[in-house]
Amino acid sequence: MTSWLVDWFITSKVEVTLDEARRYRRTHLCLTDHEIKSLDNKTMRRIYNSKITHLLLNKNSLTLAGFPRDFGFFGQNLISLTLAGNKLTEIPASIGLLKSLKVLNVSCNPLAQELPAALSELKSLRKLYAHHTNIGIIPEEVSQMKELKVLGLRHNRIQSIPPVVLKLPKLQRLTLSNNQIREIPLELVEARALIHFNLNFNRVSVLPTNIWDQMQVSQSLLPQCL
Repeated sequence: MTSWLVDWFITSKVEVTLDEARRYRRTHLCLTDHEIKSLDNKTMRRIYNSKITHLLLNKNSLTLAGFPRDFGFFGQNLISLTLAGNKLTEIPASIGLLKSLKVLNVSCNPLAQELPAALSELKSLRKLYAHHTNIGIIPEEVSQMKELKVLGLRHNRIQSIPPVVLKLPKLQRLTLSNNQIREIPLELVEARALIHFNLNFNRVSVLPTNIWDQMQVSQSLLPQCL
């Protein structure tokens, strides 16, 4: 099948799905595994006008160049956005404009060294997943995401945990298994809301003295931290 015919077929599938969403007043739009390479403003405008709140774009071929500059504007209704399993080397900065976003999944993308600072603009974000993205740094700006409850960063190249992450007031689940972390910050004792902390398959050899005595952690959770 020639390239233009493939693109036409993909576009047609997307348009049909959008038509169904509008017709039946659906708030969830699933465009998973559609071989989508780019999103134009026309498509995003239709998503916006359809009042879609949950958008699944996982398992496609999206790149940074394939995102419209106005993505953040047309996605202002979004509460949940899944971009897992694409070809993104960066997270579009315009995502920082999604002020209502509560769930963001960018897992399984070949991202650059660190998550962009623009994510700190997502003041309503409660869950952030960036598993298998090859990142090596958790940016300090994460500390501004005061509503964050779940942070999933397993299977990356992270070498340290910024103390500010452990000071997030509502953080309940922190998954950092299969990274390159060598030390546990003493600030872990300040993570009062934390109920799940997974550091399996890292390089931690020594635990801070008396750290468990200072933490209000269930004994059943301790093996996940070693």
